[in-house]
Amino acid sequence: MAEEYGSSPTVIGVVFISLVIPSMITGLVAGRFTDDERILNYVAPYGRFAFMIVGSVLAAIAVACVGATRNIAGLVVSLAVVSFLCGIASVPIMSTMGIHVYRMGGNAYAKVYALFNMAYSLGLIIIPTVLPPLMNAVGFAGTLGVVSGLLVLGAIVLAIQPTMMLRKYGRAAFIGENARTFL
Repeated sequence: MAEEYGSSPTVIGVVFISLVIPSMITGLVAGRFTDDERILNYVAPYGRFAFMIVGSVLAAIAVACVGATRNIAGLVVSLAVVSFLCGIASVPIMSTMGIHVYRMGGNAYAKVYALFNMAYSLGLIIIPTVLPPLMNAVGFAGTLGVVSGLLVLGAIVLAIQPTMMLRKYGRAAFIGENARTFL
């Protein structure tokens, strides 16, 4: 980034604050909506996954736009939008984990957290290993294009099971007191 935007390490560090603040705001807003039964019924059978799917697709578009920025102001705005949209996609993860724990029984906290932690740790291992050689091969904008593609792929994977259930049972089967559950 220092070469791309001609900035000092201090300015670059401050720019990354634009990733933190929007995510905090999104956490509060998206958290409220992901637990609202009316909204969950509206997006049935996708439920909380609807937030993850839409947030991931919109974040993919925003990540691709980061590669097109040519100045610090554009970068700050782009990163803030990415952070906001990634927050929409990530907030439902915790409530979805809570549902799994509830359905598996009270002693399932460690199992559910272990699965989440394994996925998170795998990302921490793979991303720093794969992205630098990729960035050397295709550049900053190309790497962001690959990341965008992976976000869209993740959204597609999240949508497969609820879409199959929707086609099989119809939307009405997932609404109301005796509704089928996706998770």
